[in-house]
Amino acid sequence: MKNQGNENAAASKTTVTFDNKTVSLDTPAIPAGGSVDLLFDVPATCFNA
Repeated sequence: MKNQGNENAAASKTTVTFDNKTVSLDTPAIPAGGSVDLLFDVPATCFNA
């Protein structure tokens, strides 16, 4: 996740939806211009066989 703003971003939650399943991860505070890696498990059903 990248903070593209000029102000620090407070801690929050990041939510993604994979194959109609919603997953949320706690996201730490991110300083202005900074970034953090968030690791989500992508279900196998999201890939073509």
